[in-house]
Amino acid sequence: MDWFRLEVVERRGFLANWLLVGVIFVCFWLQWLADDQLFARLTLTGWSFPGLVTHPFVHGHSLHLVWNLLLLLVYGGVACNALGLVGHLGLFFGFALAGAAGHVLAGGGQAAGASGAICGYVGLVVVLRVPATVALLDGAVRVPVGGLALVLVAKDVLFTFLPGMGVSVAGHLGGYLAGALAGVILRRQAPREFS
Repeated sequence: MDWFRLEVVERRGFLANWLLVGVIFVCFWLQWLADDQLFARLTLTGWSFPGLVTHPFVHGHSLHLVWNLLLLLVYGGVACNALGLVGHLGLFFGFALAGAAGHVLAGGGQAAGASGAICGYVGLVVVLRVPATVALLDGAVRVPVGGLALVLVAKDVLFTFLPGMGVSVAGHLGGYLAGALAGVILRRQAPREFS
């Protein structure tokens, strides 16, 4: 049984996204070898380096990791397929920095995870209107990625009013906005490819 499948017309492939998912998965398990001081340096803490660059590769717990990797498989996969290796990885780091900026500017404390970058992919895919569907349970349930994006945004709106959830809503917002802006730019730069 095929419990999870991304249905999209293949253009440039998904290899870069699978590599990114693999690197994040390996980093999650390696982070447990780090002492508390090193782990703190790898997380987002203000504008400090290296955390500004490394925070998308460390996660607070396994559920956090699984959720982010599933969403990265969907939205990162669609973006990777549309943009190719260089565009996909470049935007991953750009969206991660945009999410970090949103989090830090909102006065957020220590943070970890790839959520800001993933939200960037969500914004990008929605603006580009890439026709893609997530098929669950051998295709018995099909969810368009645009509809799933609405659920994700609604979740973030709900978490805004539920303090203490440990979710950086400002970081997610920074990612969504950067992704939407990148989508607008791509639609204007290459209207035949992204219209």
